[in-house]
Amino acid sequence: MIDETDSLYAIADKINYGEDLNRNGTLDFGTETDADNDRLMDQGEDGNRNGVLDTREDINFNNELDGGTDKHGVQVTIAEGKLIFTASDTGKEINLKDDNDVLRELGILSYDIYPLNVTFKHELQPAQKANITVDDVEYEIDGNEIAGAIEGITLSLKGTSSSEVAVTVSESTDAAFSNISAFTDDYNNAMKFLNDQIKFAKAFYQDIAAQRVRTDLMHSIADDVGGRPSDFDNITDIGISVANTGKNSMNQLSLLNLLKKVKGEVKNSLSMPLKGSGSILSSIEDLGIKTKDDDTIEIDGEKLREVLQATNAAVSAMFNSDSGISTRLKKQLDRELDERLGTIVFQNTVIAVTIKTLDSLQKLQDLKETLSNINERGRLISSNISVTA
Repeated sequence: MIDETDSLYAIADKINYGEDLNRNGTLDFGTETDADNDRLMDQGEDGNRNGVLDTREDINFNNELDGGTDKHGVQVTIAEGKLIFTASDTGKEINLKDDNDVLRELGILSYDIYPLNVTFKHELQPAQKANITVDDVEYEIDGNEIAGAIEGITLSLKGTSSSEVAVTVSESTDAAFSNISAFTDDYNNAMKFLNDQIKFAKAFYQDIAAQRVRTDLMHSIADDVGGRPSDFDNITDIGISVANTGKNSMNQLSLLNLLKKVKGEVKNSLSMPLKGSGSILSSIEDLGIKTKDDDTIEIDGEKLREVLQATNAAVSAMFNSDSGISTRLKKQLDRELDERLGTIVFQNTVIAVTIKTLDSLQKLQDLKETLSNINERGRLISSNISVTA
C-alpha cells in the first residue's frame, strides 16, 4: 500500500520489491551485518528488530514474500523527479490500484471518480502483443520470447520481417560449454568493472578527510570577505567565477547507488535458486560453477562437461526457462539498457546536467557496453542445442 507520506524512492521500492526489504528473494528476519562492506548495516524484513514480522513487514501475515516486480511484472525507475512504470512483458497493460488517490495526485493516473475510466496521464508507449507464424501456425504473445513453437526451443524476437527466416537446430555439447565459458568471462569482466568503480566511488564519497580539505579550500576562496568597506567582497566581483562550490556529492552518491544497484541485481539474477522448476539442477553450483569472495564466478570444467553430457536438457532449462538465469538477466539488463527508459540513460542525463565530466560519462558508457556483452551472451547460452538462423 502506497502512503501519502512516501517519497518517490519509497514508492518505487514498494512496487519493485514488495515485502522484500533487504532484496534477498526471501521473507526473513535477517541479521545486522554489513554484507557489502559499505558501512551500512543490512537487515531482513524485521525493520524494527522486535523479533516478529509486523503488519508493515508481512502485510497479510501469510509468512510468504508478497509483491515485487517478479510477482506483478512491473518495474519502476526514477528520472528527473518522475516515476517511470515499465511492464516486463511488452504486450501486457499495466493496471494500478489507487484507493487513496496518491497516484492521481502525483500525476501518474487520470480519472474523475475512481475506479471508473482510470488511465495513465502520460503514457509513453501502449502495450502491444507480438505476432509470429511458425510452420503456418500463428502465435500471439505478450512479450518477445516464445517457447513451444518449436519443441525445446525458445525464440527471441528481434524485430519485424516481411520475409521468412530459416532456423536450423542441432545438438552440440561443445558449443554449450563454449557459450557458458564465454558468458562466465563476460560476467566476471562486468563484476570486476563494477567492483573497481564501486570501490573508487565509495572511497571518494566516504573519505571524510578528503571532503573536508576540499570544502575548506573552496570556502577559503569562495566565501565573502567580511569587515571590508569595499564594493569587492567576493572573488566573483573581480571577474573570477566559481563553478560548483560543492563537491558534486549528489552526482557521486547517485553514481555509487547506480553501480551497487546494478551489481546486486546482476548477482541475484545469476546466483538465486530457480523457483518451481522441478529440475534436479537448481543453482549454478550444480553445474560446477562457484562464486568467489569478490562475486566473480569460477568454472570447474570437468564437472560442467559431465553435467552437460548427462543432463543437457536440465541445464538448458536452468538457463532458458521462465525463471532461468538467462531469462532473469535479460529482464533486468533490458531494463537497465533500454535506450529510452533505461536506468543508465537516465543516469547519464543526470550526470551530464550536474557536472558534465567526461570521466563519469565514460564510466557509464563502459558500464553499458559491459552489461550489453553479458546480455547478448546470455541469449546465446543453450546447453543442448546450437541454433543458427
